[in-house]
Parts: sequence; structure tokens; C-alpha cells
Amino acid sequence: MKQSAGRLLVSGLAALAGGILFAIVTLFHPPLTNPWAGGHGLNEVARSGTWMWDHSLMVVAMTLWLVGLAGGEAWFRKEGAAPRNAARLFIAALAMWLLILTVELGVIPPIVRAMEKGAGTGLRVVGEVMFTFALLGGYFAMALVWLGVALLGWSMTQEAGFTWFPTWGFISGAAGMAGIALSLWKPAFALIVLVLTSIPPYLWTLFLAWKMLRGAWI
Repeated sequence: MKQSAGRLLVSGLAALAGGILFAIVTLFHPPLTNPWAGGHGLNEVARSGTWMWDHSLMVVAMTLWLVGLAGGEAWFRKEGAAPRNAARLFIAALAMWLLILTVELGVIPPIVRAMEKGAGTGLRVVGEVMFTFALLGGYFAMALVWLGVALLGWSMTQEAGFTWFPTWGFISGAAGMAGIALSLWKPAFALIVLVLTSIPPYLWTLFLAWKMLRGAWI
């Protein structure tokens, strides 16, 4: 029991710190939502004065947030497949994010700098492809996170019933996944759709982290 309590304390602290840092660095990120508008994306990268440090901090934020949420498996009183699978989804999403952020830190900026010096069309095409890969990968990675949130919420309903917190997790996680699908289908509306469908499950993870930190059950 003490081992689980210690794990929950560390996991809750990591998830809360990472989640808050994630929100802060997102405010400095250009509002890029269309993965098929590579040319526009590269221009925004060139204009951004915060790209490198913003994405460097994003590595820290994502690692803390998702590793912390994965540790939430120990919060459940009964062992079950759903909490374990949710933890696996969070770690899979983290692996994807680290690859995406490697591209955004180590590949796209040098291409943008070369383009500013008059590089040819071929390099621009490569840059647009890498931008599409990074942004589309980010959508898929977040879909895994929201699926993990939905699984955790569903698991909680099995132990506590459809009370407000488990229900919020299940419904908001499902809405987050739906929002990503809709954003890819209609990129023109992606920004408002993502704001409406991503904030509820994101806030749920902060509440979960706080409960883990305090050792409080639903």
C-alpha cells in the first residue's frame, strides 16, 4: 500500500506539472491545425521567434504529463485490463510525441533556414512533407491520449458508478477523439473544434493528477 501511495504521489505530481507546462507552451505555439497546408506551416515556423525553446519545453511537458498519467493505473482498487491498456496508450502516445518533436526541433528548422537562403523547390517539398508528418502525427498521438482518458473514465464507472468524475472522463475522452476526426475532415474548422473538444479531457487529466497527488478516491 505504501508503495502504491508513493507511486501515486510521484505520478500525480508529474502529471500535474507536465499538464500545466503543456498548457503554457501551447500558448506560444503558432495556431497550426491543417496538416495539408505545409507551405503555410513552414512560413509560420520561419516567423515564430519561440519555436525552438517552445518545442524543447514541450518534450519535458509531454514526458511528465504522459508518464504521470500512465502511473495512474496504480490508483484503481481492482486490477483490470482497461487501466493497464490506458497506461500503454499514454506511453505509446509519448513515444509518438518524442519522434514528432525530434522532427520539429531537428529537421524542420534547418529546412526553413535553408529555404530563407534561397534553397530549391526540392527542399521546400521535403519541408512540407515533414510538416505534414509532424502535425498529422500529433493528431494521432493526441487521439491515443484521449482514448486513454476515455478508458480510465470507463474503468472508474465500473468501481464508482456513473458519478460526475468518471462520466466526465469517459465522455470527454470520446469527444476528444471525435474532435480530432472532425478536424482532419474539416481543417477549416479545426481550431474551434479542437478548443471545444480538447479542453474538457485535458482538464480532466489535471483533476485526476490532483486526486492522485492527494491520494483521494473518486
